[in-house]
Amino acid sequence: MTKFFKRKKIENTLIKKSKFTWKLKAASVAVVLLFLSLGIYSIVKTINAFFDENYLQFNRVIEIVLKRPVEIRKRELKTIQVFLDYPDEIDTPLEKYICEKFGAYECKPALAIALAESGLKENAYNVNSNQTIDSGIFQVNEVHWGKPGCSPKELFDAKSNVDCAYTIWQASGWSPWVSYKSGSYIKHLD
Repeated sequence: MTKFFKRKKIENTLIKKSKFTWKLKAASVAVVLLFLSLGIYSIVKTINAFFDENYLQFNRVIEIVLKRPVEIRKRELKTIQVFLDYPDEIDTPLEKYICEKFGAYECKPALAIALAESGLKENAYNVNSNQTIDSGIFQVNEVHWGKPGCSPKELFDAKSNVDCAYTIWQASGWSPWVSYKSGSYIKHLD
């Protein structure tokens, strides 16, 4: 009888060892699969990053083109007719005045700069970081106050502000306006 119990005990021990071995193998497989999936993920991520900045271009390996060394061809003159019109969305007399003052070619940029600078508000002003003041529709800086039509009082009148801005524009183009330099006026173009 003792042999029987010893044999049962040995069988039970072997069964327990085989269950433990199976669990150990399963855990090992799980760890391997985890590392394998992490490796695949990092490879895919690296490939995607590469193709975000690069692309494949397939070229012809050999191309033979036979041409005459010199050809005489007739010139084709292309004439382009350009019609400059005022924008369709001129809603106010002030916008119409700006377009009349700056002309059809500069109407859209002038309106966009005025919108970017002040939102077309006649009484707009701004104190800059260098303590100078910009005022009116075109936010004319105080350095221009000595010019004809550019006094502080006149700059808060819409048409006088446009006239002053036109005088500055004739002398320097659009470069005195911050919205032009920064490009923020572009979002106001149609």
